[in-house]
Amino acid sequence: MKTRSLIIIGLSFVLILLAALAFSAWFTQTEDMALPSPNGYDTFVEASHLMPTVPTDLFNNPESQIEIHGRESVTSKLEAWQPVFEMVDKGLSQDARMPYLRPMDQHNAVVQQAKQFFHIGLAIRVQSMLHQQQEETEKAVKGYLKMMRLSGEAFRGCVLIDLSLSLHLLETAMQDIRQIMPQLDASLSRQTLDALNEIENRRESFQSILDNESQFIAQNTSPIQRGIAWLVGRGLINPAVPKFKQKWAQTFEKFHKLQDDLKAQAESLASETAPTAPSIPGAD
Repeated sequence: MKTRSLIIIGLSFVLILLAALAFSAWFTQTEDMALPSPNGYDTFVEASHLMPTVPTDLFNNPESQIEIHGRESVTSKLEAWQPVFEMVDKGLSQDARMPYLRPMDQHNAVVQQAKQFFHIGLAIRVQSMLHQQQEETEKAVKGYLKMMRLSGEAFRGCVLIDLSLSLHLLETAMQDIRQIMPQLDASLSRQTLDALNEIENRRESFQSILDNESQFIAQNTSPIQRGIAWLVGRGLINPAVPKFKQKWAQTFEKFHKLQDDLKAQAESLASETAPTAPSIPGAD
């Protein structure tokens, strides 16, 4: 009787393991799903191929570098980036997504590509700062908003390691918009708020990014590893998820505060400029 019980337990274990392996194999054998056509991601990659040498000092400390070298010198340096900016504009007019399949032998190349997108965002920032210093406020704001859009569109389909760059670019642009806010009139405040709402609506959710991460891990682990992880109920989870979740929450708390402040500013400025109704004689 004891032997029979052990056999039943052993067979049950084997069946559960086989089921776990079958599920795991099904999960990772998904064919590369249809990508947008044309794919803005490919256009952003083309833009990165046009990049000149990255001026690290300028990107890291743009305000001080503009002050040291002068606006004309920095403007001249950015002329080489114009084809990059034009290609980015083209990419932002298209739907974009990173490749669904990301085998480990291609992973480092994709990560490096994400870093290139980040540098393009910083180049857009320098151009926007030049506009701001020349009191071309609307052009400056459009540039900072372009950084925000790039942080979402070029990174759609990303995994957690890419997300840190995306959020860094987004936060930098948010800080720049907050700095320029006092220069915005009611109309530009409202336009900026509308743009932020659209950016948020189009941005990939954190849950979707976690799904990308799970798919990436599953693609790059063996069936045995996946089966055992599923069997013990732990799954294949990146231990850094809580840290990224907290960073996401902090970033979008600031994002929503910026939206609220822009809305309040737009309403306040609009009320200040609204015409006062003329008084009617004898109405008292």
